[in-house]
Amino acid sequence: MICFQFYFKPHFKILFVFSVASFVSACGGGGGGGGGGSIARPSIIITNPDPGLVIEPSALELANTPSLGDVAAASVYHLGVSGEGMTIGVVDSGVDKTHGELAGRVIGGGDWQGSGDGTTDPYGHGTHVASIIAASSNNKGMQGIAPLAEIVSYRILNSAGKFGGKSGNDMLPAILGNVQSRDLKVVNNSWASIYEITDLSASTIESAISGELAAYRQSAQASGPVMVWAAGNGSDNNVSVRSGLPYYFPELKANWLTVVSVDLNGLEPVYTNRCGVSAEWCLTAPGGGDNQLKDGIEAAKTGGGYTKKSGTSMAAPLVSGALGMVLEHMPNLSPRQAAARLIETASYDGLETRSGCTISTCTEAKMKDVFGQGMINLEQALQPIGASSIINNAGQNSQITTTYITTPQLVGDAIKRGLEGSSAVVEDGFDGAQFLVGLDDHIIQQNHGGVQKGDVHDFMSISIPLGRSGFMTSASGSVPINQNTPAQLIDIPSYGEQAWHGYDFNGKRYNARAFLGYGDDRQAVHFMLASKPQAHEDQESPLWIGAGMDQSKNWLDGKADGALGYDRSGSTWIFAGHHHDFGPIQTTTEVLFGQTHLTPSQKGILKEGHLVYDSWSLRLDMPMAADQLGFGQDWGWLLRFDQPPALRKGHMIIEQPIGFTEGQYQFADQRYDLSLSSRQKQASLEIYIEPNHQSLIKAGFDWIDNFGHRRGENESQFMLNLTQKF
Repeated sequence: MICFQFYFKPHFKILFVFSVASFVSACGGGGGGGGGGSIARPSIIITNPDPGLVIEPSALELANTPSLGDVAAASVYHLGVSGEGMTIGVVDSGVDKTHGELAGRVIGGGDWQGSGDGTTDPYGHGTHVASIIAASSNNKGMQGIAPLAEIVSYRILNSAGKFGGKSGNDMLPAILGNVQSRDLKVVNNSWASIYEITDLSASTIESAISGELAAYRQSAQASGPVMVWAAGNGSDNNVSVRSGLPYYFPELKANWLTVVSVDLNGLEPVYTNRCGVSAEWCLTAPGGGDNQLKDGIEAAKTGGGYTKKSGTSMAAPLVSGALGMVLEHMPNLSPRQAAARLIETASYDGLETRSGCTISTCTEAKMKDVFGQGMINLEQALQPIGASSIINNAGQNSQITTTYITTPQLVGDAIKRGLEGSSAVVEDGFDGAQFLVGLDDHIIQQNHGGVQKGDVHDFMSISIPLGRSGFMTSASGSVPINQNTPAQLIDIPSYGEQAWHGYDFNGKRYNARAFLGYGDDRQAVHFMLASKPQAHEDQESPLWIGAGMDQSKNWLDGKADGALGYDRSGSTWIFAGHHHDFGPIQTTTEVLFGQTHLTPSQKGILKEGHLVYDSWSLRLDMPMAADQLGFGQDWGWLLRFDQPPALRKGHMIIEQPIGFTEGQYQFADQRYDLSLSSRQKQASLEIYIEPNHQSLIKAGFDWIDNFGHRRGENESQFMLNLTQKF
């Protein structure tokens, strides 16, 4: 029994059905064949490094083809994926090759209902189906999901939509032979029988369509085409016979996809069959609503123009076109592997059954029974699946989920801007498919501005005096401040140490300090020499210079890991400052220059990184004695202008894919120069009161320009601080 069904309106179907006896007796033929098997994982699969023509659907076409958004096809055209170079077989009522949406892209595959080659369509169904796959992007009417694909038309239905006295055994073996000779990867079958797969036994089916079944088995090879089937429009709990054949004949499963329908809002219409026992190879796609005149899928009509139709016949070609686009984008995939990607990335999100079930209100088993693996998502199918890794020229790999750079705050947006256009080769954990992905998506820009290290220097320090000298131990996160100078800009931004140990020598004219800092992530050496005021001088005017160097697991106060990771970083810096009293106003000027160099890791793609940076600070301090205004406490004000540590220049060298030959990417090191688009500047005004020698209260206002070294992002903040000495 062969049945073609087309859905016109709710609860009304036109079915062309032979009796069961006719199905059994009229379909005699030859024996079976071998084939099938599980999906083989390739040693390497490469994403197409040469994307095709970028299609930009017009607003008119997108409005008339909302299904492109439903299956996330509209989101991938910018990748150059459009069906270019793909040829898809359509087994149907023929295809009108003169229609403007398909002109020049319809190839005759054969006509089993007339004397032509399959490029005419007196019934109209095949033209509608073919245009859902491949209608042009031409700012007219609607657009097919794969608008540059070609169609090979195999006509099996006559002008009444029937087999015309022929059987599947008479037609399908020859069609599949032609499919094989053309090396087609996808064949769309928007035709079905009235019976569910569970209505008939395996032996009955084997006997009735033995020749047809043998042809299916012969083509169900690793390199053979995927047969995409409409599930049927019988409102049944299982798909129709042919779309459910792997239920009895599992050797066909890897080359089989069955498609059930939802309307354009993701609701299950009354007409569609459900996936049922075929759920493992069953997918969902938009096929139009129950009122097809209003909610049908708009597509091409034989002779010109457009019409709306609803049915699983309209859902299947969306899957066929999507399958062709996966194969276009990933040319080394087999059709089986492309189908497996569509199955793996399908989702129940947005789907709702006739009874109101969604994935959040009903069980996954219920959703699977109705929708199989769920709605296809072409965008997800074209992205890495599973535990994906970035690979390098040495064959090393790093997990993509752990590959990142959290940028040091002194570089602002320089790294994210500098690495625009850089890429990496990613191999996914699903089937070994390889992709080119942009590295700038793995740059995390810190969302805060620079903080002077001096603001947090003095924390939990212990001094042991030995005459003029003494030892000091501090749990400060940065170099402890020098109590004999107002120096604060003496360390670089970095993740803190656990402790500092140092020696402080107080001479008559100079004060010298040397410190060792250590922690789990950083070891540092720091030296500072400061002049001291002499007894005959009426005002303090110290001058100081110093230097430091460190080795760290971090990149200043940033981090990196995975393919962008490194073994360690090394920094060196110098600083200097001067304090002078101009009457009641005390001035303090400081500068710092530093550089940081990265030692690359053999496992990654980062080969070198180097930053050069600087910072300066100017402070005006006017302390007031307690008796000057009668406050009863010492007090004063401080005006401060700062340039937080900021990148002066820098570069990164990253291994980049530069070519593609013999199924492999070639790599070369490429330099990316780094520069700031703008520098942060900071001004602050503080008022402070010392109630006693052990306490200090500060209140102030900060204004920050180009917050975090990013142009146009400013900030102001109020500060209140209490310091208590013990």
